[in-house]
Amino acid sequence: MNKESSRSHTILTLHIRSCCHNNANSSGFSSKLRLVDLAGSERVSLTGNNGTKLKESAHINKSLLALGKVMRALSGRHGNRGSSAHVPYRNSKITHLLRDCLGGTAHTLMVACVSPSHHNVKDTLSVLQFASKARNIRNFATTTQVPTELTLSHETWQCREVEVAEMERELHMLRDKEEEGGRGGAKPAGPGNRVCKHTRFLGPAVLGTLL
Repeated sequence: MNKESSRSHTILTLHIRSCCHNNANSSGFSSKLRLVDLAGSERVSLTGNNGTKLKESAHINKSLLALGKVMRALSGRHGNRGSSAHVPYRNSKITHLLRDCLGGTAHTLMVACVSPSHHNVKDTLSVLQFASKARNIRNFATTTQVPTELTLSHETWQCREVEVAEMERELHMLRDKEEEGGRGGAKPAGPGNRVCKHTRFLGPAVLGTLL
């Protein structure tokens, strides 16, 4: 075993966002690239670890055992996306973090490392069996499009235009009723309140165009 090894799993996650602009609006895509280096399992009888290193080995083997259970559960689905079989993602932090990579919506590439030494035959066989289970796992990769700030502002502006047009129609109707009431000697009950109720949300520039 490498004496300089940190004896831990390493996960590097890169979040990438891309935007596409046109005359109408703006849309974007959010991508995530995750690089994972899993620590190898250890046999205490061979490594002779004790103290802190023994605890590290125990935690590593426990997390790899949880990962193996997830792999077995996923490989048993045989690509059936609608399967309701329970997958124990929450049994370990590593499986919880890799949930979208294992049976999720991501493209996943796994590289299994084995030793050419005849002393590690059992470990090599175990890794190959692990990789064989991984081949049966089917991910359903999908593209997730997320709205950007420009898209949100454009959609918000469109909603505001619809609201202003609606208020403008109602104001014209109130004016017509008020004029008819003035000619007939009677005024509609409380039109000012209705006008104020709608126009108090509008800015001076918008009110100027309506009035």
